Amino acid sequence: MSDLTLVDVARRRLQALPHLWVDGVLAGAITVVQLWPLISSASSMGGSWHWWGYVVAIAASLPLVWRRRAPVTVLVVSLCTSELYDLADDVARQPIWYGVLVGFYTVAAYSSRAPRIIVLILTCAGTLLTAGSWDTLLRGTVQVVAAYAIGRAAATSRAHAAALEERTARLERERQTGWKGNARWKPSAPPSASGPGSPATCTTSWPTRSA
Repeated sequence: MSDLTLVDVARRRLQALPHLWVDGVLAGAITVVQLWPLISSASSMGGSWHWWGYVVAIAASLPLVWRRRAPVTVLVVSLCTSELYDLADDVARQPIWYGVLVGFYTVAAYSSRAPRIIVLILTCAGTLLTAGSWDTLLRGTVQVVAAYAIGRAAATSRAHAAALEERTARLERERQTGWKGNARWKPSAPPSASGPGSPATCTTSWPTRSA
């Protein structure tokens, strides 16, 4: 009986899919979430919101399609684009940060140590300089650190799983190699007592005396 749970099976099937497909679906879902305040409500003037809000909401999300190929670049593009949202006045009041948080998660999960530390420090410094209030600063910092921590946890879990799989495969190879070696080695049969290698039997004939 297999020890795999439904979650394990679903995760393995998801991992078997092309990354570009999975990330494309994720980018589409985040795009819909960031567009929802713009398409589900009317503007303050009673009509549609300013076109600038739609452009920024889409442009901050679509780069996530390539998030695993260029994590840092995708994060920088998403972060810089989201900062342009408030350049138009007639836009829905919402934070454009879903794509940014996924970008931080991706950098923490897939980038090497130096780039992810530099990105984390620069982002926290930028948040400190541009935050309009202490509440915004605290909320932004917590979100960034949380996304980074989750990304590092995912990277550690993935590395641990890969190490376990490699160890299991190595033990299986060693077991199969040992079984084949034992199959090729056959102990020789002990020499027969009557064979050419058997020890010689010494018989002595003693003279008999007649009565």
